[in-house]
Amino acid sequence: MITTLGTALLDSFEWEEKTELVNDQNGEELKRRGRETRMGGGGVFWTVGARIWLKPDQVGQLVQRGPDFPSDVQETMDSFGPIWYYIDVETPTPHALNTYTVSGTRKFQHLTPPPPLTPASLFNTALSQPTHLHLCCSPSHLLTAVLPTLPCPPPELIYEPIPYACTPESLLDLRKILSSILVFSPNDDEAPLFFPSSSSDKTSLSVEELAKKFRELGARNIVIRSGARGSFVLSEGDGEGVWVAPYHTKETKDRVRDTVGAGNSFLGGLMAGLVLSKAKSAKPSLIDAVQRGAISAGFMIEQAGFPRFRVDSDKKERWNDDLAEERLTELRLRS
Repeated sequence: MITTLGTALLDSFEWEEKTELVNDQNGEELKRRGRETRMGGGGVFWTVGARIWLKPDQVGQLVQRGPDFPSDVQETMDSFGPIWYYIDVETPTPHALNTYTVSGTRKFQHLTPPPPLTPASLFNTALSQPTHLHLCCSPSHLLTAVLPTLPCPPPELIYEPIPYACTPESLLDLRKILSSILVFSPNDDEAPLFFPSSSSDKTSLSVEELAKKFRELGARNIVIRSGARGSFVLSEGDGEGVWVAPYHTKETKDRVRDTVGAGNSFLGGLMAGLVLSKAKSAKPSLIDAVQRGAISAGFMIEQAGFPRFRVDSDKKERWNDDLAEERLTELRLRS
C-alpha cells in the first residue's frame, strides 16, 4: 500500500460579478457563472495519479468528510474504487475558494483549513504501514513532525517542498532531511528559491546545475519538474542526469485544458512506477517511474478536475478513453 499526507479538500471556484468573459492561463474562455465545487487538494491529485497505474488495494488516502460533503463529489470519488479512507467529522469539510478576477487572475483562500497530518494520523487505519509515502510540506515539518513518527519499517519517501518554504532559510533543514528521502522533487520555479544567487532563467543548464546542487547537499534521487519541457532526472549514482519528455507536445497542446494538480498527479504516477518497477527488479527504474508520472500528468491536464474513468468490456481500465500503458508505449517510442 502507498499513501500520501497531502491535502484533501473541497475546491470551489467562482468568478467576480463583473467578469463576463475572461481567459484563464490556458486560453480557454470562462463565461460568467455561479460557484462550482469539486474535490481537490494536492493529496487527492496525487492519489488519482497513482490510481491510474495501481489497483484500489494498492493505493489510498485519508479524507476528512463533514456533513456538507456534496453528493456529486462523493459520486466522483466513488468512481475510482475504494481508495478513500474517510474520517467522518461533525465540522465542515476542509474547503478552499478560488476566485477568478475580472482580469483573469486567480485568488486562493482557505474557508475551512485542512488538518495537519503526520504519520501518526495513519495509525489504526489500513494505511498505517505504507511501503511508500508522499509528502508536501516544509523541510522543518518533515524534520520535526514526520521523520520522528514514521512507522517501523519506515516507508520510502517522495517529497515535494511546499512553495512558501522554498527559501534560503529552509536550506539548513533541507540538508538534514535529504538523505532520508528516496526522491526529492521540486519544480523549476521552487528549486532556485533555495539558492538566492541562482539564475531565474529556466534553461536546461540551470536546471541541471540546480539538481547537482541538491546532490551536493545529500539528495539521493532528484527530479525537477519543468512543465511543458518535461522533467530533469538525476538518479543515485548518475553524475550527469537526463531529461524525460512530457506526454503532451506542441502538436497536442490544444488538448491541455487545466494544469492544476499536474505536479501532484505526476508524483503519484512516479511513485506507482517505483512500486511496479520494484516488483520486477531489485533496483527500481527511476526513468520508468518518471515516464509513468508524465502519463498521469498528461491525463490530469486534459480537463478541469479529474480524468474520466471507466472499465471496458474486457476489464481494462481506461482514462479519458485511453489505456495508460498504450500512452506509455507511445511516449517511450518518442524518446
